[in-house]
Amino acid sequence: MHICVEEQAILNKISKGATLLLVGIVISKIFTYFYRVVIARYLGADIYGLFSIGLAVIGILLSISLVGLPQGILRYVSYYYGKQDEKSVHAVINNAFKIILPLSLLFAFLLFIFAKWISIYFFHSPNIANVLKIMSFAIPLSALATGMDYSLQAFQKIKYLVIARNIIEPVSKVILSLLIIFLGYGLIGIAFVYVFSLIVAALLMAYFLRRTISFRKIVSASPTFYKRLLYFSLPLMLSDLFIALLLWSDTLILGYFVPAVQVGIYNAAIPTARLIYTIPVALRTLFIPTISGMYAQKKDFNSIYGTISKWMFLVGVPSVLLLCLYSRPILSILFGKVFIGGYLVLILIAISFFIHSLMLTSETILMIIKRTRLILLNTALAVSLNLLLNVILIPKYEILGAAIATSASFLLMSILIAIETYYLTKLIPLKTDYLKCLVSAALPFGLLLYLGTYINTYTFVGLACLSAVYVGLYLILLKLTRALGAEEISLISAAWQKLKGKF
Repeated sequence: MHICVEEQAILNKISKGATLLLVGIVISKIFTYFYRVVIARYLGADIYGLFSIGLAVIGILLSISLVGLPQGILRYVSYYYGKQDEKSVHAVINNAFKIILPLSLLFAFLLFIFAKWISIYFFHSPNIANVLKIMSFAIPLSALATGMDYSLQAFQKIKYLVIARNIIEPVSKVILSLLIIFLGYGLIGIAFVYVFSLIVAALLMAYFLRRTISFRKIVSASPTFYKRLLYFSLPLMLSDLFIALLLWSDTLILGYFVPAVQVGIYNAAIPTARLIYTIPVALRTLFIPTISGMYAQKKDFNSIYGTISKWMFLVGVPSVLLLCLYSRPILSILFGKVFIGGYLVLILIAISFFIHSLMLTSETILMIIKRTRLILLNTALAVSLNLLLNVILIPKYEILGAAIATSASFLLMSILIAIETYYLTKLIPLKTDYLKCLVSAALPFGLLLYLGTYINTYTFVGLACLSAVYVGLYLILLKLTRALGAEEISLISAAWQKLKGKF
């Protein structure tokens, strides 16, 4: 793949920013994941299941209250920032928050009022009522934090974003949760920790955003401006709602049909599989404002698109193979033996999440070229399939039925995105040289299976050693098969040098 000097400079910029963001996202994922591990291990699958139901309710209501405006902020602030139109940049941010805050407060109030009714008549568990009341305060806090998150992304102030959202928030959750559990406050204490961590993150992000843009420069938007912003954002709001339903409807429906213990086991497998998205999301975060700016300047971004997609594939293949091979040991070591029952769920979800992660760049292209209605259609079809299969399969197959429903839905959405992107742009995220990457990831498996007969994979040391051997062999084979181009090797080397300099 030939990349010109200007495109190489853009890729270097992405690599530089992605290195810092990647560190932040990895830290965030580790601590957010460990946060769940702490709750599950020390409070049990039953309590963890109830807390997961609370997270599901908050996640869906938050998606509605945001009305897609964070993506609107990211797209339009990046666009106007690229055109150096400061007045429009201020207008987008100020007026988006005028919509987000009142809506989020409304949904928080409604959840607080109806928390008892929801807990008794839907989840058949009055124990969750107080949890829902406490966590209702998280809706406006999370809405504000999300809006500021996307604002900082648009300005490419990655350092601020990493500090507040990727480090301070998840680290405080883990530390405070351990303290609360030690003091014996249980589920109610965990709910308070969740809200308090959001308060800290929101305050920090407000401070950082204030350093980036002056809130005193209040710019009133014309009705036409509002219409354009909402026209872009509303389809994405429905899309975000559908995504939230894809992520959380299985938990809610499980909460209706099965005991909280099963919900807890299922929600140990789901966040483990979601680790597949760690690096793809980091790359996509830098990809959106860069491509938005290039699109505004009418520059070609085909090579950038192909390179970012390949990076996602290079990282995703070994990750999904390791999760599938060691699904039982991973759940046992991290969550406890009772959670091993979710190993098939982990395998199915990990595979579907991996395939969908490869479509993140394609979905970004659809958003940049203003095909948000297609994104809405894709997620609408996927969530319809998801809800239908959940209702049919969960009563009979319980958590495995939920996993089948979620996997089928994400696969359908991935196929639709790939077809639409190719039809509209002729861009294909998967290239023939990806076969070299796949071969490099598959070949070491025989050795892992052999070594697994001598090394206990149900210990952290044993699993870590085998994983390290696999990654090392994978990297060697990538070099031997020449799966990496000269430009990619240069970028990886530059990112590594920058990373060493930081630490």
